[in-house]
Amino acid sequence: MNTLRLKLGNANIYFIRSAVGWMLIDTGIPKKSKKILGFMRKHNIQPCKIQLIVITHAHYDHVGNLEYLKFLTNARIFIHQSEADIIEQAKLVLPTPVTPVAKLGIRMFSFFKRRMKFTPVKADETIQYKTDLRPYGFSASIIPTPGHTEGSISVMFENGNTFTGDAYFNLKFTSHVIPPFINDKKALLHSWHLLNENGSKHFYPGHGKPFDFNKFLKSFKRLEKISQK
Repeated sequence: MNTLRLKLGNANIYFIRSAVGWMLIDTGIPKKSKKILGFMRKHNIQPCKIQLIVITHAHYDHVGNLEYLKFLTNARIFIHQSEADIIEQAKLVLPTPVTPVAKLGIRMFSFFKRRMKFTPVKADETIQYKTDLRPYGFSASIIPTPGHTEGSISVMFENGNTFTGDAYFNLKFTSHVIPPFINDKKALLHSWHLLNENGSKHFYPGHGKPFDFNKFLKSFKRLEKISQK
């Protein structure tokens, strides 16, 4: 299994290779198609070899180049059923801030609204429950992990590598991996328990560098306290 991370602005997209081709997880902030194409050329990733595009949730910084990549690769798009209409109608949905810095960011939203626009695209597969990706050639499952948003999903491989979107943020200036935006704190805590119970070992977040199980455990009690407020 080969994993490549491309940072677009402050958001990550991941390319994961299996025997049948590549899976792409998220597509980054809008208007970064040239950078994505350059990255693919550098790593010899042929567009026709990208089989799946999994969207962890439908915020603009995760779906910004989705329409372009669908056109380029003709890969099948997977997203949670509750968020499919967001990408199909190109809705701009804002997250719920839970930290002072995040709240300030939301207040500044109007200044950056134009940069957040993305092109609508229709999903091929909508997810409601845990979904096995082995029929598509990947030893992984899609697991619903709500909390950051209602329709957040994660991709967990059999070796424990888990691509979590914004269920975690591994930011430089924090000692934990709790996201600064949470729609439902109790649902997020349940999702963390679920990933732990399913055997997650290494975490690949939507923001920040990958981290190991120890950092995940250190953040658990902190989230438990936050979820009780």
